[in-house]
This record gives sequence, C-alpha cells and structure tokens, in this order.
Amino acid sequence: MNAVTNVERRFTFTITRMTTAPGLVIKEFLDGKTRPYFLPSRLAFTMLTISTIVILKTGLFDLSQHAFSNSASMLDS
Repeated sequence: MNAVTNVERRFTFTITRMTTAPGLVIKEFLDGKTRPYFLPSRLAFTMLTISTIVILKTGLFDLSQHAFSNSASMLDS
C-alpha cells in the first residue's frame, strides 16, 4: 500500500511543480535530485493515458473526426 501512496504523492507533486515552476523542476532533475519527482517517461505515459481516456469518454474524438470529415468534403467540392 505504501508504494501506491508514494506514487500518488510523487505524481501530484510533479504535476503541481511542473505547472508552477517547470524550469526549477527540470534543473533539479538534471542536477540529480530525482527522488521527489515522478519519472519523466512514466509521467508522459500516465498523462497520455489520462488524456486519451478523457478524450474518448467525453466524445471529443468523435467530434473532431466529424469536423475533419466535413472540412475534407468541403475541400473536395
């Protein structure tokens, strides 16, 4: 259970810090202070997964596909 809460804490900490002070996070990470942060590859994968789920569940994907097909058909005319 500790591993789950540690990942959760590091994820929210990293997202918060990347939003408020991205330069500082990058500098600290490159300087070797990696312990408090979520790994960049895991962060990218997690954010990609979350955004994909949100886009599919809210119907934004279907809406964008419909808009794309409409604009393509207008160009053919």
